[in-house]
Amino acid sequence: KEIFLQSSPFGLAGLFYLIYFQSDLIFLKYLAGEQAAGIYAAAFVVLMTIYYIPGVIYQKYLLPKVHSWANFDKEALLIVFQAGNGIMLTLGLILFLLIYFFAPLFMPMFFGEEYLESAGVLQILAVCIPIRFLTTSIESPLFTLNFMKWKTGIMGLVAFLNIVLNYLLIPSFSYTGAAIATVISELTLLILYLIAINLKIFGKETWKGWFIGFKKTFWISY
Repeated sequence: KEIFLQSSPFGLAGLFYLIYFQSDLIFLKYLAGEQAAGIYAAAFVVLMTIYYIPGVIYQKYLLPKVHSWANFDKEALLIVFQAGNGIMLTLGLILFLLIYFFAPLFMPMFFGEEYLESAGVLQILAVCIPIRFLTTSIESPLFTLNFMKWKTGIMGLVAFLNIVLNYLLIPSFSYTGAAIATVISELTLLILYLIAINLKIFGKETWKGWFIGFKKTFWISY
């Protein structure tokens, strides 16, 4: 029973993640047709490929260190959290600009001229890139100690919001509505994570030191 109670937030987080990221395609297929779903899917594949970058950094490389810092060195946890926010936000903004301006060039090249409309969808979804990069850094302390239940609860709320937005927007705006629903959901997730971190973990320190990661002293120390 104890193992189940402690592991269930991680299982639910995975379920909410699937609902949140796959509901767009399901709603598009049944509310707007397979062609709209295909156009959106082409743009979505590019977005998910970019999402692997912060995922590898935080969930494959840094996550064990974050757990260690949370238990034994909270000062290091805070400093790396603050530095990571600035680095991820800056990297996300750079990739957003690249994707936004070059999407009309490479989408037909990779997927064919029939997917030219996907470039416009990707330009909307590109807004999610800096949001997701920052979110990945912001959420990292929520994986530790007893904070996972807060993370899972927030993901559940955003998954529900995403479903509602898709239901409301897709019938009128097709794949554009799905892209807008994704942007709103990503932004909501980021805001709720920030509120949770501010209230439960770092307080006012949440908002400080975001650009210490661009100082040489940070890299020497950490």
